[in-house]
Amino acid sequence: MSRWFRRGLFLVALVAAIVILRLTVLRPAPVEVSVARVAQGPVESTVINSKAGTLLSRHEADLSPGTAGTVHELPVHKGSRVSAGDLLLRLDDAEQQAQVRLAEKSLVAAKAGWNQACLTADQRKSYYDAENKAVDLINADFRKYAHHVAAHANGALPPHELLTAFVRYKHVDTYDATLFDRTYDWMKARGLSTGTSDHGSLVVG
Repeated sequence: MSRWFRRGLFLVALVAAIVILRLTVLRPAPVEVSVARVAQGPVESTVINSKAGTLLSRHEADLSPGTAGTVHELPVHKGSRVSAGDLLLRLDDAEQQAQVRLAEKSLVAAKAGWNQACLTADQRKSYYDAENKAVDLINADFRKYAHHVAAHANGALPPHELLTAFVRYKHVDTYDATLFDRTYDWMKARGLSTGTSDHGSLVVG
């Protein structure tokens, strides 16, 4: 066997040995992979902010009521979703409601005064006699009629708590200008009247 043939056979054997070592002992470790079955479902993602900062809205507005008052109801809070027409703030309107009721009573009294002004002398006497009779009935048995008086308080005062020391009815009497002015000044000082009337426009007969 020639020398060159032996050298070639040796090289072939050496290459075969290197290939075998590469495929066995020197083979790199397999790469681990995770697999999952494909299926339909929601896509979720989490955004993590690694930097400190302040989150600002794109649009903002300052809201304030058109009148001062005490907040009675606040149905929405920071971050709440609202739509056009939703109630955002309710103020306590107890004082305004009381003023409305007072104005309504003043209107009723004004209408009654106007009606009396249209009466003849005989009609006015009959009207006053009927009022005086009603006064006598109420004062004789106040408890019997207390619920009618308490009804004007809209439930704030039960009839059994209404005492005659607080309410007293009297007969129709002459209301001269001096007595009127003293009473009217007292009412104006306590906000019970706007003070725009006088004896001549309110007192009849």
